[in-house]
Amino acid sequence: HGHFDHIHDALEIARRTKPTIVTNHEIGVWLGSKQGIDGERIVAGNQGGTIDVEGIKVTLVQAVHSCGITEEGGIVYGGDAQGLVIEFENGFTIYFAGDTDVFGDMALIAELSKFDVAFLPIGGFYTMGPQRAAKAVSLLGVKTVVPMHFGTFPILAGRPSQLQELVGNQVKVLDIKPGDTV
Repeated sequence: HGHFDHIHDALEIARRTKPTIVTNHEIGVWLGSKQGIDGERIVAGNQGGTIDVEGIKVTLVQAVHSCGITEEGGIVYGGDAQGLVIEFENGFTIYFAGDTDVFGDMALIAELSKFDVAFLPIGGFYTMGPQRAAKAVSLLGVKTVVPMHFGTFPILAGRPSQLQELVGNQVKVLDIKPGDTV
């Protein structure tokens, strides 16, 4: 989504490495028209659509969060926030919830897209914290969780150990710190 803690680092990386970028329509237009990213490298879709990038299938799904892009002079509409279901060529599939709160249709996402691991925000304040993430784990029926969006600012106080305690031993919550490689 378009918030500074995501898009601004991504812009620098995109300019340097020139990857194919999968995003929502509005951010795709903004990247091409305002940021000078080559439109040939932007694949802009919307919720429910599946995009194939060199054999990797990316389905854009709902997230419950805002998506404005801060620019000098104001905030630009960035479309709806998105989560992603990413299926690799070998069939391994992840659900990347994006910045979000828990929502009932997480169960529908799980029903439509079986995945091996879920990346869930747990920081609280701007996204769900550990308690609400535990409900997301229940709705998703997932057995492995990679916690994200925590510990990078003092206000993002949720921790992996808190989520692990709430979901019990039936679910593996990776005990990671910001910057760790998974």
